[in-house]
Amino acid sequence: HGVLADIGVSGRHYHTPEWGFSFADGPLDMRLGTEGPAASDIVNEWNEGRLSKLLTQAGERRGRRIAKGLVEARKKGPITRTAELADLVAKLVGETGPRGRGSHPATKVFRALREAVTGELTDLADFIPSAASILAAGGRIAILTYTWEEERIVRKEADALVKGCI
Repeated sequence: HGVLADIGVSGRHYHTPEWGFSFADGPLDMRLGTEGPAASDIVNEWNEGRLSKLLTQAGERRGRRIAKGLVEARKKGPITRTAELADLVAKLVGETGPRGRGSHPATKVFRALREAVTGELTDLADFIPSAASILAAGGRIAILTYTWEEERIVRKEADALVKGCI
């Protein structure tokens, strides 16, 4: 009589550089399979405006500066490695190490790219009404979220589901 969804990415993805999710050197991929564009495609093919919008919507306050720097950097050659991107972003924002809470300066950039590659936020928004449609009367949906974007989507979809209910 319930649905539990843990929508976090597995630690295995972050600890295996071949997946392209971590700052450790690996291919700039971030796909969970072989279909669709890789993160390197986005970094190397999207124009500055589109990159800036992606980054700022993910909460990166320096999104415009980073997008401009990525476009400039790729003129020298494609950006294909995770460590290369992480180092480049750190240089662009003027930080060389982890932020005050311990996160790397490229954390939001990597998250934005991953979400664009996997479509996970769209999938989350689609999942909630589908899960609700199979619940028995009185059933519950519990969703573990890890970012404010995920929480915002859950709240919006939940509000839409209960609108008009007594």
